[in-house]
Amino acid sequence: MRGTIIKRGESYRIKVSLGKDPDTGKYISHYETVSGNKKYAERRLNQLINDLEKGLYIRSSKTNLREYLESWLSDYCMPNLSPRTHELYSYICEKHIFPKLGNLLLVDLKPQHLQHLYSEKIKSGLSNRTVQLIHVTIHKALKNAVKTGSIIRNVYY
Repeated sequence: MRGTIIKRGESYRIKVSLGKDPDTGKYISHYETVSGNKKYAERRLNQLINDLEKGLYIRSSKTNLREYLESWLSDYCMPNLSPRTHELYSYICEKHIFPKLGNLLLVDLKPQHLQHLYSEKIKSGLSNRTVQLIHVTIHKALKNAVKTGSIIRNVYY
């Protein structure tokens, strides 16, 4: 069986087996506590199992946006794009994205975070073209994050 449900007081604890860790050989499990009735817990268990089978389940990552963008710049942009484009994306990240959103976890990034960043930049007097470049940089990086499996979906598709 791939998952179990255990009653714990007024809530239920769901455990889903993720298989063996290829490095250590130990079994990995995902745990989740669900409030409500058993039917809701069973639905959530089925949803987790379906996501796992479809390849949509991604283990929570502690990578923040700054760490991801830095690796994206060095691993993807530098070898695949022109030096001028890489330089532009690096500048946009350092000057505009890292100070405001750099510490935010990649998996916690929401459209409202980006919309707030854009409106803040426009209010500060930044040109619309620069704000557009900030958007393009974030969008391309998140598109690559989806492709590589770091996140499930790009918040601005």
